[in-house]
Amino acid sequence: MRRTACADCPAVVQCGSLMPLRRRLARCALAAFAAPLLPYLAACGGEDRTAEVADAVPRAVDAGAATPAQDGAPASVAPADDSSIDGGGGAGRQAPACVLAADLEGDGVAERIEVYLSPDRASGFLHVVRPADDWTSPIWPLWKAAPARLDGDLRTELVLGVRARSRREPEVEPHRTIRVLGADGRGLRELWRGSALARPLLDFTIGDVDHDGLDELISLDALGGRCWVTAYRWNGFGFYGLARAVVECRGLAVCAEGLPGSVVVEGRRRTPVVRNGALELEEVVE
Repeated sequence: MRRTACADCPAVVQCGSLMPLRRRLARCALAAFAAPLLPYLAACGGEDRTAEVADAVPRAVDAGAATPAQDGAPASVAPADDSSIDGGGGAGRQAPACVLAADLEGDGVAERIEVYLSPDRASGFLHVVRPADDWTSPIWPLWKAAPARLDGDLRTELVLGVRARSRREPEVEPHRTIRVLGADGRGLRELWRGSALARPLLDFTIGDVDHDGLDELISLDALGGRCWVTAYRWNGFGFYGLARAVVECRGLAVCAEGLPGSVVVEGRRRTPVVRNGALELEEVVE
């Protein structure tokens, strides 16, 4: 199994807004009931940025967002120790925002990856449950996490959305960027830390845009009142731009529920596909 949806009730409603009201409510009720039972999840984090994108502002971060946390432990996230981590959501302990399953070691056994995020999505950490032992990350300015098969080996990488400490024009606060983690036998090590992508990042998803069996990074970008969907390919040392399409800013979003790698453009769910060097957005028929 590759992935299923990782979304809470609001995300399902957001992405399911193209459906009839009765079906949306049923989906939402089902998601609320089934969420604790889903062991395989697609991506964790992200937020509803529709209003910001609709205004086509030349920045990638909300002006009113909380100041990004540093690598030290902020008060809004519980310390990463055994007293605060409880995958079952026990009384008095913090439950993960969602749980991912990925074969990080390439041994045919999927690890359980618990993603803990602060309520404002300004910081978070990972707790990886392995057969022999557990591993807990430092607290990062984390807002999203997703598994990806970026290269041809058997291991699955983790792509993280983080807020960089630096600031670049024309953004009004530290920008969003990407980190890639991979297993090293003892835990997870950083394979790549991007200072920035080509344009200010709004959100991202993971999908195989060229049907070669490997995943690409699909980003939503905005700059100077214009928006793009961009596909990036992993080359072992970082990402390089594969193809890009200019899109309407209003209503642009990553689809948190349903097909992996899908986005919402002009009110319709679409799947990015690269053909002859160009990025096409195929409409998904529901």
